[in-house]
Amino acid sequence: MNQVSMLADLSSKELEYWAHVSSQEELPIAEGAVPSAMVAELDMLAEALPGGAEREAITQFLAERLLAEPELVHQLRLLVSVSDKRLYLDLSYTFSRIPHPTKANSTLCGCLPHLLTRHSTTFFVNRLKSEIPDEARASAYTIAQYFVDKGLEDILSVYASLAELKRSIVIRRLILPREYQQNEAKRRGHGAEAEFASLIQALGCEFVPEDKVTNPIGAQDPNVDLRTFTMAPRDPQTTVSFDLVILDEHENIRVCVQGLVQSSDPGQFGVDKSNQTVQIRKRVDEYNQGVPAGRQVQIWGVVDGVGYSENKEGTINKMIRNFHTFAQMKSLYKAALALHQLGLTSLKAIRFDAGFYSEAAVEQMVSRYVPEDIPVIVSEAQIEEGWTAISAGRATIFL
Repeated sequence: MNQVSMLADLSSKELEYWAHVSSQEELPIAEGAVPSAMVAELDMLAEALPGGAEREAITQFLAERLLAEPELVHQLRLLVSVSDKRLYLDLSYTFSRIPHPTKANSTLCGCLPHLLTRHSTTFFVNRLKSEIPDEARASAYTIAQYFVDKGLEDILSVYASLAELKRSIVIRRLILPREYQQNEAKRRGHGAEAEFASLIQALGCEFVPEDKVTNPIGAQDPNVDLRTFTMAPRDPQTTVSFDLVILDEHENIRVCVQGLVQSSDPGQFGVDKSNQTVQIRKRVDEYNQGVPAGRQVQIWGVVDGVGYSENKEGTINKMIRNFHTFAQMKSLYKAALALHQLGLTSLKAIRFDAGFYSEAAVEQMVSRYVPEDIPVIVSEAQIEEGWTAISAGRATIFL
């Protein structure tokens, strides 16, 4: 029995979402950097660590290594199991409370303690590269002291006692997985957005950012003014960032797309994004009241992932009730059907995957999403010569 036909009812959007939900492994993954093996660097560090040295000597030793190789900060962070955010928040606090070695009335990061300015990890790495020698040395010592306080000496001592094969196993199986999993979850979200953008491109529609397909991680999200629904410079008071906007032939914004794929617990972020979706929908409805049908805007969601099961009502249920259209990886064809209804593309037909959908499920999806002028075909014989077939999730659309 196929997956969807086991479900008794797809009559609600909530049931539809869970019928089409993808596991983490089913979600496409965007190309991107993954944590390095870091074996060679740690081998050198562990073997050079002064055996039986006092804490101060070890701190000085690590400080020298950090000055010689500032990027080592990222590897040491993984070794002591500290997240990137935890690291830069801790260092932001510490640096703002240490006097600068050469500048009077200034701190090591140049910020006043009572303001507690948040600096990124890159900021501290760059501090190690400072052209002011005393500033670089003080920064290196402070960061080294932080890692020693987190138990780095003991970790390196144990690491140094292991055979080469066991060192590699420890790094790959115990140190990297948590970091890699976080990295992978983000890349799968970007991968889903790229898959969606690829379909929009195949349908001949214009969209921004234009490089969303080829560079989903680095593509610059467009900011949209919610008063005029035009792209504008970022302004927290008037604009919202979307993952993709779809344009008509006159370059008017017709669809604003939020990418919200969550393969792990979205936590408070998911709640906040769902609340934002509700507010954006209100602004869209207000705007649409004053413009003709050919200029009205819709808000769509590229949503998927089992993470929303942690808090359905506070996240995904709220969002899918407010999206004009939501598409999952298994129901990408819904985007094509919606664009056909908006007059932004023209479809010849659609064919549902009979190995995935039961007849009853197809009837429900057709009733909800397929325009009357798009025939639903069930056999190869119905495909006409000259049609272009595009796979879009668990259905094939024809141009």
